Amino acid sequence: MATIKEIAKAAGVSHSTVSRALNHSPLIKEATRKRVQAIAAEMDFEVNQAARSLNQSISNTIGLVIPEFFGDMKSELFFASLIGKLIHTLQLQGFLIKIEYGGIEDQRVRRLARSKNVDGLILIQKDLPEEDFLVLKESRMPYVFLHYEPELFSTKDMNLVKTDHQYGGWLATSHLLTNGRRKLMTLTALDGISVEYQERTSGFLKALSEYREEQSGVIKTRLTFEDAYQKVFSSRKIQDGQINGLFAQTDIIALASIEAMKDLGIRVPEDISVIGYDNLEIGSYFKPYLTTVEQPVDALVAKGSDLLMRQIKEQGIFPEQQLIQPKLIVRSSV
Repeated sequence: MATIKEIAKAAGVSHSTVSRALNHSPLIKEATRKRVQAIAAEMDFEVNQAARSLNQSISNTIGLVIPEFFGDMKSELFFASLIGKLIHTLQLQGFLIKIEYGGIEDQRVRRLARSKNVDGLILIQKDLPEEDFLVLKESRMPYVFLHYEPELFSTKDMNLVKTDHQYGGWLATSHLLTNGRRKLMTLTALDGISVEYQERTSGFLKALSEYREEQSGVIKTRLTFEDAYQKVFSSRKIQDGQINGLFAQTDIIALASIEAMKDLGIRVPEDISVIGYDNLEIGSYFKPYLTTVEQPVDALVAKGSDLLMRQIKEQGIFPEQQLIQPKLIVRSSV
Protein backbone atom coordinates (compact mmCIF):
# COMPACT_ATOMS: atom_id res chain seq x y z
CA MET A 1 0.00 0.00 0.00
CA ALA A 2 1.24 3.51 -0.83
CA THR A 3 2.40 5.95 1.83
CA ILE A 4 1.56 9.63 2.19
CA LYS A 5 5.13 10.43 1.15
CA GLU A 6 4.68 8.48 -2.11
CA ILE A 7 1.33 10.15 -2.83
CA ALA A 8 2.87 13.58 -2.19
CA LYS A 9 5.67 12.83 -4.66
CA ALA A 10 3.22 11.59 -7.30
CA ALA A 11 0.96 14.61 -6.87
CA GLY A 12 3.79 17.13 -6.63
CA VAL A 13 2.56 18.55 -3.34
CA SER A 14 3.70 18.58 0.29
CA HIS A 15 2.98 15.88 2.87
CA SER A 16 0.69 18.28 4.76
CA THR A 17 -1.32 19.01 1.61
CA VAL A 18 -1.89 15.28 1.10
CA SER A 19 -2.98 14.90 4.71
CA ARG A 20 -5.43 17.77 4.44
CA ALA A 21 -6.81 16.51 1.14
CA LEU A 22 -7.43 13.05 2.57
CA ASN A 23 -9.00 14.66 5.62
CA HIS A 24 -11.41 16.74 3.45
CA SER A 25 -9.95 19.92 4.91
CA PRO A 26 -11.43 23.24 3.72
CA LEU A 27 -7.94 24.75 3.79
CA ILE A 28 -6.95 23.60 0.30
CA LYS A 29 -8.54 24.19 -3.08
CA GLU A 30 -11.21 21.73 -4.14
CA ALA A 31 -9.37 20.90 -7.37
CA THR A 32 -6.21 20.01 -5.43
CA ARG A 33 -8.18 17.92 -2.96
CA LYS A 34 -9.90 15.93 -5.70
CA ARG A 35 -6.63 15.38 -7.59
CA VAL A 36 -4.81 14.13 -4.49
CA GLN A 37 -7.72 11.87 -3.54
CA ALA A 38 -7.81 10.43 -7.06
CA ILE A 39 -4.07 9.67 -6.97
CA ALA A 40 -4.45 8.09 -3.53
CA ALA A 41 -7.25 5.88 -4.83
CA GLU A 42 -5.16 4.80 -7.83
CA MET A 43 -2.33 3.87 -5.46
CA ASP A 44 -4.72 1.85 -3.24
CA PHE A 45 -4.15 4.10 -0.23
CA GLU A 46 -6.46 3.35 2.69
CA VAL A 47 -7.14 6.04 5.26
CA ASN A 48 -7.07 5.20 8.95
CA GLN A 49 -9.03 8.04 10.54
CA ALA A 50 -7.64 7.69 14.05
CA ALA A 51 -4.04 7.35 12.93
CA ARG A 52 -4.43 10.24 10.53
CA SER A 53 -5.66 12.59 13.22
CA LEU A 54 -2.95 11.57 15.66
CA ASN A 55 -0.07 11.74 13.21
CA GLN A 56 -0.99 14.89 11.38
CA SER A 57 -2.72 16.86 14.17
CA ILE A 58 -5.61 17.74 11.87
CA SER A 59 -8.99 17.95 13.52
CA ASN A 60 -10.96 20.45 11.40
CA THR A 61 -11.84 22.01 14.74
CA ILE A 62 -11.26 25.56 15.96
CA GLY A 63 -11.11 26.32 19.67
CA LEU A 64 -12.99 29.44 20.76
CA VAL A 65 -12.03 30.71 24.21
CA ILE A 66 -14.43 33.23 25.75
CA PRO A 67 -14.99 34.64 29.26
CA GLU A 68 -17.45 32.76 31.44
CA PHE A 69 -19.19 36.02 32.31
CA PHE A 70 -19.25 39.20 30.24
CA GLY A 71 -20.41 41.34 33.14
CA ASP A 72 -23.07 43.72 31.85
CA MET A 73 -26.02 44.04 29.49
CA LYS A 74 -24.05 45.85 26.79
CA SER A 75 -21.38 43.16 26.75
CA GLU A 76 -23.92 40.35 26.63
CA LEU A 77 -25.65 41.90 23.60
CA PHE A 78 -22.42 42.77 21.78
CA PHE A 79 -20.72 39.42 22.32
CA ALA A 80 -23.85 37.48 21.39
CA SER A 81 -23.61 39.12 17.96
CA LEU A 82 -19.82 38.76 17.64
CA ILE A 83 -19.66 35.11 18.70
CA GLY A 84 -22.73 34.10 16.69
CA LYS A 85 -21.29 35.56 13.48
CA LEU A 86 -17.86 34.10 14.18
CA ILE A 87 -19.23 30.58 14.65
CA HIS A 88 -21.33 30.90 11.48
CA THR A 89 -18.30 32.03 9.45
CA LEU A 90 -16.09 29.17 10.67
CA GLN A 91 -18.82 26.59 10.09
CA LEU A 92 -19.24 27.80 6.51
CA GLN A 93 -15.53 27.05 6.04
CA GLY A 94 -16.08 23.49 7.20
CA PHE A 95 -14.88 23.70 10.78
CA LEU A 96 -16.33 22.37 13.99
CA ILE A 97 -16.24 24.78 16.94
CA LYS A 98 -15.05 23.82 20.40
CA ILE A 99 -16.16 26.51 22.87
CA GLU A 100 -14.20 26.86 26.09
CA TYR A 101 -15.02 29.25 28.91
CA GLY A 102 -11.69 30.54 30.20
CA GLY A 103 -10.70 32.38 33.34
CA ILE A 104 -7.40 33.79 34.53
CA GLU A 105 -6.73 30.85 36.89
CA ASP A 106 -7.89 27.76 35.00
CA GLN A 107 -5.00 27.34 32.50
CA ARG A 108 -7.52 26.51 29.77
CA VAL A 109 -5.46 28.08 26.99
CA ARG A 110 -2.22 26.27 27.78
CA ARG A 111 -4.06 22.93 27.97
CA LEU A 112 -5.64 23.50 24.55
CA ALA A 113 -2.31 24.57 23.06
CA ARG A 114 -0.57 21.45 24.33
CA SER A 115 -3.36 19.01 23.50
CA LYS A 116 -3.31 19.53 19.71
CA ASN A 117 -7.03 18.67 19.66
CA VAL A 118 -7.78 21.81 17.65
CA ASP A 119 -6.20 23.29 14.52
CA GLY A 120 -6.20 26.82 15.89
CA LEU A 121 -7.51 29.10 18.62
CA ILE A 122 -9.54 32.30 18.62
CA LEU A 123 -9.29 34.02 21.98
CA ILE A 124 -11.78 36.63 23.15
CA GLN A 125 -9.90 37.05 26.38
CA LYS A 126 -8.38 40.11 28.05
CA ASP A 127 -7.11 38.52 31.28
CA LEU A 128 -4.78 35.89 29.84
CA PRO A 129 -1.69 35.26 32.03
CA GLU A 130 1.64 35.78 30.27
CA GLU A 131 2.65 32.18 31.04
CA ASP A 132 -0.33 30.92 29.03
CA PHE A 133 0.71 33.09 26.09
CA LEU A 134 4.29 31.79 26.24
CA VAL A 135 3.00 28.20 26.16
CA LEU A 136 0.78 29.14 23.21
CA LYS A 137 3.76 30.58 21.29
CA GLU A 138 6.01 27.61 22.06
CA SER A 139 3.34 25.16 20.86
CA ARG A 140 3.24 26.84 17.41
CA MET A 141 -0.54 26.63 17.58
CA PRO A 142 -2.19 29.09 15.14
CA TYR A 143 -4.14 31.70 17.12
CA VAL A 144 -5.77 35.12 17.03
CA PHE A 145 -6.78 37.42 19.84
CA LEU A 146 -10.08 38.95 18.73
CA HIS A 147 -11.63 42.19 20.03
CA TYR A 148 -9.80 42.13 23.37
CA GLU A 149 -6.16 43.08 23.73
CA PRO A 150 -4.63 41.16 26.66
CA GLU A 151 -3.85 43.66 29.38
CA LEU A 152 -1.32 41.78 31.54
CA PHE A 153 1.67 41.90 29.17
CA SER A 154 3.01 43.45 25.97
CA THR A 155 1.04 42.68 22.80
CA LYS A 156 3.75 43.63 20.31
CA ASP A 157 4.49 40.10 19.12
CA MET A 158 1.03 38.56 18.96
CA ASN A 159 -1.76 38.07 16.44
CA LEU A 160 -4.46 40.58 17.26
CA VAL A 161 -7.55 41.96 15.51
CA LYS A 162 -9.46 44.67 17.36
CA THR A 163 -11.46 47.86 16.94
CA ASP A 164 -9.56 51.15 16.85
CA HIS A 165 -11.31 52.57 19.90
CA GLN A 166 -9.26 55.77 20.00
CA TYR A 167 -10.49 56.54 16.50
CA GLY A 168 -14.03 55.67 17.59
CA GLY A 169 -13.85 58.13 20.49
CA TRP A 170 -12.44 60.77 18.18
CA LEU A 171 -15.17 60.11 15.61
CA ALA A 172 -17.99 60.47 18.15
CA THR A 173 -16.57 63.67 19.64
CA SER A 174 -15.82 65.22 16.25
CA HIS A 175 -19.44 64.66 15.22
CA LEU A 176 -20.65 66.56 18.29
CA LEU A 177 -18.17 69.37 17.64
CA THR A 178 -19.05 69.74 13.95
CA ASN A 179 -22.70 70.02 14.98
CA GLY A 180 -21.92 73.07 17.09
CA ARG A 181 -21.62 71.39 20.47
CA ARG A 182 -18.67 72.79 22.40
CA LYS A 183 -19.41 72.05 26.07
CA LEU A 184 -18.77 68.34 26.04
CA MET A 185 -18.78 65.60 28.65
CA THR A 186 -18.05 61.89 28.31
CA LEU A 187 -19.57 59.02 30.25
CA THR A 188 -17.05 56.19 30.60
CA ALA A 189 -16.12 53.15 32.71
CA LEU A 190 -14.63 53.00 36.17
CA ASP A 191 -10.85 52.68 36.25
CA GLY A 192 -9.56 49.18 35.59
CA ILE A 193 -12.59 47.77 33.74
CA SER A 194 -11.00 47.61 30.29
CA VAL A 195 -8.36 49.46 28.30
CA GLU A 196 -10.83 50.05 25.45
CA TYR A 197 -12.57 52.75 27.50
CA GLN A 198 -9.27 54.50 28.13
CA GLU A 199 -8.74 54.48 24.36
CA ARG A 200 -12.21 55.96 23.73
CA THR A 201 -11.51 58.69 26.28
CA SER A 202 -8.16 59.35 24.60
CA GLY A 203 -9.99 59.84 21.30
CA PHE A 204 -12.48 62.17 23.04
CA LEU A 205 -9.63 64.34 24.36
CA LYS A 206 -7.79 64.24 21.03
CA ALA A 207 -10.78 65.64 19.15
CA LEU A 208 -11.26 68.39 21.74
CA SER A 209 -7.59 69.31 21.45
CA GLU A 210 -7.84 69.53 17.65
CA TYR A 211 -10.78 71.91 18.02
CA ARG A 212 -9.00 73.75 20.85
CA GLU A 213 -11.84 73.06 23.23
CA GLU A 214 -11.60 71.92 26.85
CA GLN A 215 -13.59 68.99 28.17
CA SER A 216 -16.36 69.92 30.58
CA GLY A 217 -16.32 66.70 32.54
CA VAL A 218 -15.74 62.96 32.71
CA ILE A 219 -18.26 60.81 34.57
CA LYS A 220 -17.14 57.28 35.47
CA THR A 221 -19.80 54.60 35.81
CA ARG A 222 -20.16 50.86 36.35
CA LEU A 223 -21.55 50.74 32.78
CA THR A 224 -24.99 49.67 33.99
CA PHE A 225 -28.21 51.43 32.99
CA GLU A 226 -29.07 52.14 36.63
CA ASP A 227 -25.70 53.60 37.60
CA ALA A 228 -25.44 55.75 34.47
CA TYR A 229 -28.98 57.07 35.03
CA GLN A 230 -28.17 58.08 38.61
CA LYS A 231 -24.84 59.70 37.67
CA VAL A 232 -26.40 61.80 34.91
CA PHE A 233 -29.53 62.65 36.90
CA SER A 234 -27.42 63.96 39.80
CA SER A 235 -24.84 65.86 37.69
CA ARG A 236 -24.85 69.56 38.60
CA LYS A 237 -23.21 70.47 35.29
CA ILE A 238 -26.01 68.80 33.35
CA GLN A 239 -28.71 70.28 35.58
CA ASP A 240 -27.23 73.80 35.31
CA GLY A 241 -26.91 73.79 31.52
CA GLN A 242 -23.11 73.67 31.48
CA ILE A 243 -23.17 70.74 29.04
CA ASN A 244 -24.61 70.67 25.52
CA GLY A 245 -23.05 67.47 24.21
CA LEU A 246 -22.54 64.03 25.79
CA PHE A 247 -20.44 61.15 24.47
CA ALA A 248 -21.62 58.01 26.27
CA GLN A 249 -19.10 55.22 25.68
CA THR A 250 -21.71 52.46 25.33
CA ASP A 251 -25.22 52.52 23.88
CA ILE A 252 -26.71 51.25 27.15
CA ILE A 253 -25.39 54.18 29.17
CA ALA A 254 -26.35 56.54 26.34
CA LEU A 255 -29.97 55.38 26.60
CA ALA A 256 -29.79 55.70 30.38
CA SER A 257 -28.50 59.26 29.98
CA ILE A 258 -31.36 60.21 27.66
CA GLU A 259 -33.88 58.78 30.13
CA ALA A 260 -32.34 60.75 32.99
CA MET A 261 -32.38 63.95 30.93
CA LYS A 262 -36.05 63.46 30.07
CA ASP A 263 -36.82 63.17 33.79
CA LEU A 264 -34.86 66.39 34.38
CA GLY A 265 -36.88 68.18 31.70
CA ILE A 266 -33.88 68.39 29.37
CA ARG A 267 -34.59 67.93 25.66
CA VAL A 268 -32.46 65.66 23.48
CA PRO A 269 -31.05 66.82 21.10
CA GLU A 270 -32.34 70.39 21.42
CA ASP A 271 -30.65 71.09 24.77
CA ILE A 272 -28.04 68.33 24.90
CA SER A 273 -26.93 66.09 22.04
CA VAL A 274 -26.12 62.48 22.95
CA ILE A 275 -24.02 59.99 21.03
CA GLY A 276 -23.43 56.35 21.99
CA TYR A 277 -21.02 53.59 21.05
CA ASP A 278 -21.56 50.00 19.77
CA ASN A 279 -24.67 50.37 17.55
CA LEU A 280 -26.73 47.85 19.46
CA GLU A 281 -30.10 47.22 17.85
CA ILE A 282 -31.90 48.56 20.92
CA GLY A 283 -30.63 52.06 20.10
CA SER A 284 -32.96 52.29 17.11
CA TYR A 285 -36.08 51.39 19.10
CA PHE A 286 -36.61 54.54 21.20
CA LYS A 287 -36.99 58.21 20.31
CA PRO A 288 -34.84 60.09 19.79
CA TYR A 289 -33.15 57.37 17.78
CA LEU A 290 -29.60 57.04 19.00
CA THR A 291 -26.69 58.37 16.96
CA THR A 292 -23.79 56.06 17.69
CA VAL A 293 -20.43 54.64 16.66
CA GLU A 294 -20.77 51.15 15.21
CA GLN A 295 -18.31 48.49 16.30
CA PRO A 296 -17.25 46.69 13.07
CA VAL A 297 -18.42 43.21 14.06
CA ASP A 298 -18.51 41.84 10.50
CA ALA A 299 -15.00 43.12 9.78
CA LEU A 300 -13.67 41.78 13.10
CA VAL A 301 -15.03 38.33 12.25
CA ALA A 302 -13.78 38.41 8.65
CA LYS A 303 -10.29 39.71 9.46
CA GLY A 304 -9.88 37.51 12.52
CA SER A 305 -10.91 34.28 10.81
CA ASP A 306 -8.84 35.16 7.72
CA LEU A 307 -5.71 35.71 9.83
CA LEU A 308 -6.23 32.36 11.55
CA MET A 309 -6.81 30.52 8.25
CA ARG A 310 -3.62 31.96 6.77
CA GLN A 311 -1.61 30.68 9.72
CA ILE A 312 -3.14 27.21 9.40
CA LYS A 313 -2.62 27.04 5.63
CA GLU A 314 0.94 28.34 5.71
CA GLN A 315 1.82 26.46 8.89
CA GLY A 316 3.48 29.52 10.34
CA ILE A 317 2.92 32.05 13.11
CA PHE A 318 3.67 35.58 11.94
CA PRO A 319 2.72 38.26 14.48
CA GLU A 320 0.25 40.62 12.87
CA GLN A 321 -1.93 43.28 14.44
CA GLN A 322 -4.90 44.86 12.72
CA LEU A 323 -6.86 47.87 13.97
CA ILE A 324 -10.27 48.19 12.32
CA GLN A 325 -11.90 51.60 12.20
CA PRO A 326 -15.51 51.85 13.39
CA LYS A 327 -18.04 54.02 11.57
CA LEU A 328 -20.56 56.67 12.53
CA ILE A 329 -24.28 55.84 12.48
CA VAL A 330 -26.24 59.10 12.30
CA ARG A 331 -29.76 59.15 13.73
CA SER A 332 -31.65 61.83 15.63
CA SER A 333 -30.03 62.23 19.07
CA VAL A 334 -27.45 64.77 17.80
